[in-house]
Amino acid sequence: MVGDRAVRAVESQAGANAQSDMEFIHELLLKSSIDADIELIKHKLLYACDVTINFHPDRFSNNGKLILESLLADGEYHNQYKSGTSNGGRTAYEGGDRDLWEKRLFCGIYHDGTSELINRPKYGALNIHNYLDGASARFGSCFFTLKPHVLEPILSRVIS
Repeated sequence: MVGDRAVRAVESQAGANAQSDMEFIHELLLKSSIDADIELIKHKLLYACDVTINFHPDRFSNNGKLILESLLADGEYHNQYKSGTSNGGRTAYEGGDRDLWEKRLFCGIYHDGTSELINRPKYGALNIHNYLDGASARFGSCFFTLKPHVLEPILSRVIS
């Protein structure tokens, strides 16, 4: 499955960069005169912050229905490529910024000719500040909060 390959690619990159990334974070903390335990910060970010998926329920999807109507009818939240709506770029075929960083982040998994645009990721944001309107309000006036059991498989791999 494309999504599984994409997750493995990101995990591989994260593993390869873990040491240098931790050194960079440590340097930033030192330069900011912050004396903190990096592992404690990581644990608090991963376990004390919700992930929210913001969306605009009153925007029209490419099927002529409101996003909310499609959500209720399908029982599924669709990515911007299936819904045809976006607050950012949808230039997947044109090599726009989003397309380029997805290509880098997922090691070209979604660009290998075997994946349809509708299989691309759906994005959420870490609600570090516990904003009442979700972590990314500019991407929608409504949001879903991912439950801990949804995130647990991811967190168990990140923390290990």
